[in-house]
Amino acid sequence: MCIIGAAMVKIVIDMPDLYDTNEAAQILGIGYATVYRWIKAGKLIPVRVDKRTLIPKSEIERLKKEKNNQVAED
Repeated sequence: MCIIGAAMVKIVIDMPDLYDTNEAAQILGIGYATVYRWIKAGKLIPVRVDKRTLIPKSEIERLKKEKNNQVAED
């Protein structure tokens, strides 16, 4: 939902579609530190809520698809 004419935009996110960095690492089969390296490199786009770094389900699905495409090409 976007409020026209105001300085604030309200975004509604369904929390079951977000994973913390530990969950994301486990799902992707990578280490916790790799999640943060990928975020820093721009390979993984996080959502930051307060002081938490969360990974959208759509990002995990995108990375899993990319990984599957690379395996299929090899």
